[in-house]
Amino acid sequence: MSTAHGDTTVPLPTSKKGQRRSIVTLVAVVAIIILSLYSVLLFGVTSRANPTGTPQAVEQVVAEQLTAIQQIPANQFHVVATISSVNKYWAMFVVTASALGRGHIQTTWGYYQFSSRRWQLRAAGSSHVGCAPRGSSHVPANVLAGFNEQCSR
Repeated sequence: MSTAHGDTTVPLPTSKKGQRRSIVTLVAVVAIIILSLYSVLLFGVTSRANPTGTPQAVEQVVAEQLTAIQQIPANQFHVVATISSVNKYWAMFVVTASALGRGHIQTTWGYYQFSSRRWQLRAAGSSHVGCAPRGSSHVPANVLAGFNEQCSR
């Protein structure tokens, strides 16, 4: 649109096509996050930092992997981790969008296990995380229960 002064404004996408494009972009970003986190599982990529059993250590590992593998700027997301009260070698994390990442980052969560002197990703996603097909689990049932989660059978 042009005004009498020659200013140009771009209308916001309000059509179904614009909404569909936004949804497709969001789904693609979520898929990339999940696939990159699972690549850590498949290829054994872990943090080179000297991890400890603190939430901050897990948060650092998650952030390093998202910025290194995903190349998502650290200012676009927040990470919060909790060490299991049932087994100190397990932690749950949640990734949420910062103000700059809204519309690009979907909430993702998962579990890390402290093994071989490193925090290693065991499960990640946005739904039914930590559960394998047919009700079995990638994460021990008592650890899931400690986080008020479970795999349905």
